[in-house]
Amino acid sequence: MPFLYDSGNTIDLNTLLPTGSGWELAGAYGINDAGQIAGLGSINGQYRAFLMTPTPEPATLLLLGLGGLFLRRKNNIDYEKEF
Repeated sequence: MPFLYDSGNTIDLNTLLPTGSGWELAGAYGINDAGQIAGLGSINGQYRAFLMTPTPEPATLLLLGLGGLFLRRKNNIDYEKEF
């Protein structure tokens, strides 16, 4: 069973797949600094390599957007002070 260990909990990677995807993950063999997980699974009865790429949660996207607006606003204020 391929799993992810996070804060003392194990998460079966199969539970992270979209419903009806047809994939059944058999093993995970590596994870990189970007959080991408490589492994082996089957789809339509044939084994294939897979690469899972994490996507940010909506709340994370909102915080990134607000942070970008804050930095833009701050840069505009600093720019106006120079003149």
